[in-house]
Amino acid sequence: MEESFACIAIGGDGTIIHAAQSALPWGKPVLGINLGRLGFLAALEPDQLEYLKKLVTGDYQLEERDGVLVPCGEKKTGRWAWRAGRWCAAGM
Repeated sequence: MEESFACIAIGGDGTIIHAAQSALPWGKPVLGINLGRLGFLAALEPDQLEYLKKLVTGDYQLEERDGVLVPCGEKKTGRWAWRAGRWCAAGM
């Protein structure tokens, strides 16, 4: 993750949230490709994969999205369920 310029998450919203949690400490944006049902967090659908070329060429915009800090598990673990992150914009 350290040497990448973005994180691509392929799946549903849960997969995209998990990827965002992994990318956040590195400050990497996340591009979600929806394979779930609704895809609220996804920027692309499977039939839009031609837009991945724009990610490689740098022809995209970043979109800041807010998140909610929610404690999960025991209080002493310090884990959080969701945080704000940077996303590759749907309009690419």
